[in-house]
Amino acid sequence: MDYLRKVRHRIRNIRVLVAARDAALNTRWRHPEPGILLVRSARKAPWFYAGFLDWLALNFPQARARFELTLLDSNRMANPSDFRLLVPWLQDPIQHWSTRAYDRACAVTERFAARDIPVVNPPAALTGSAKSCTLATARSLGIRAGRTTSLSGVDDLDRAAAELGFPFIVRPDWGHGYQGVRLDSFEDIRAFRARLFSQTGKPVAIQFIDTSSADGLFRKYRYLTAGNRGVSVHLIVSAHWQVRGDNKIVNDNALAEELAFICAPNPHAGTFDRLRRALGLDLVAFDYGQDPDGNLVVWEANPYPHIAFGADSVALRFRSLAVHRCYAAMACLYLARAGLDIPPALAVLADDPAQAAIKYQALARPK
Repeated sequence: MDYLRKVRHRIRNIRVLVAARDAALNTRWRHPEPGILLVRSARKAPWFYAGFLDWLALNFPQARARFELTLLDSNRMANPSDFRLLVPWLQDPIQHWSTRAYDRACAVTERFAARDIPVVNPPAALTGSAKSCTLATARSLGIRAGRTTSLSGVDDLDRAAAELGFPFIVRPDWGHGYQGVRLDSFEDIRAFRARLFSQTGKPVAIQFIDTSSADGLFRKYRYLTAGNRGVSVHLIVSAHWQVRGDNKIVNDNALAEELAFICAPNPHAGTFDRLRRALGLDLVAFDYGQDPDGNLVVWEANPYPHIAFGADSVALRFRSLAVHRCYAAMACLYLARAGLDIPPALAVLADDPAQAAIKYQALARPK
């Protein structure tokens, strides 16, 4: 009981802090006409996209003035006609971390929809970002993706082996960033049986698809879609099948390959746009690889991808281009859905990688 009281007290303190900061920012950026309402929860990463608003304030202040911040449990949403667009910035899937927040978010969405006010990434659609749903939807569109089967207990691992064959991966079906466990045999199942179900989120078994390249290395690509716009975000090269930032290869060849990926149009843009639409989402980042035959292999969809500037070293500064373009694509999506004008320079950043590469160095980045 003491622990629960401490948690509630901490959340209340965070809520007071967030609400106070929101009030100050809303006063500073007050606009006389209806704008875009950004809704967060004090319980779950309320400042997750603060960098986006800071970036707008530095580079496109007129666009920043059209955004207002509020918390999910505030009364600001009582009159939807005060706004042109609702954007719930609530980590997916909401019901995984709070059924109460999910019910409230859906009620708010319905209230806005009843007034014909659009919503970006409606809360009810976020369940489609579960790995099992994303991969099933991808396969229905003819995109290569691993087959999945749910796991409710350790005894289901043998069934997963029979259904999927070896090797297969066990990961949480909901959420992002958790490491998976690859099982290559029944011996592996016996060795890891207890460990597998200590992960956060309900586990799912996923068919392993080899995405190694001719050089024996693995490559993880990320592509962000925001409405009808898309941005190649990053390319990570690793010697391990599970490509992560902490096992990436950093050398001249890998950096040159990533730079080329970021600066070129993505050959799978149309495919990812079809998948985004099928998932019922407006903004989502896809992680993917390529099999040895060059076929696209989708791994997962993230409706709230992490977007932030990294180290400002000379060797890695080119990665800032992708962050600038991601923020630009997000801003264009929000402004367009709200029926507001998009500054021409913002559209250039989002739409043209070549021109963006020339212009982005003049843009400021939040400190």
